[in-house]
Amino acid sequence: MDNLIKKLQALQKFLTDGVYDVVCVEAENFYRKTFDMEGFTDRGFRKWDNVQRKLRPARTKSEKTLAGRPILTESGDLKKSVHAEKKPPYVIIHADREYAQVHNEGGMSGRTGRQFVMKQRQFIGKSAALNERITSGITRRIKNLK
Repeated sequence: MDNLIKKLQALQKFLTDGVYDVVCVEAENFYRKTFDMEGFTDRGFRKWDNVQRKLRPARTKSEKTLAGRPILTESGDLKKSVHAEKKPPYVIIHADREYAQVHNEGGMSGRTGRQFVMKQRQFIGKSAALNERITSGITRRIKNLK
């Protein structure tokens, strides 16, 4: 009976706090991986449209270097800015760069007089694949409770 009580207490602790840790870790890893894959996965993978620097011939050494880099990773700041915060009963996922939203959703960008339409390159959003990873992570943790 003591063993059952200990397991139930461990389960209660996990469900009130630990589950948020699983969601945070899985979400951050999943969304950061979109930068490496150059696309977003919901039910299926959707590759980002190419950028001009990859389409036109490189003329200088720095252009060649940039042309070889993955999309949205020139400095790596946007990828590093993806964070998950525990705010029970929610987990808030955000990227704290001022240009994150326009890249994620697409839309008008640039300064007045030099505006252009930014293509959507989603890296954060609803994802069935992420939900599956979270469910698997939670299930695995529950099975390993002592």
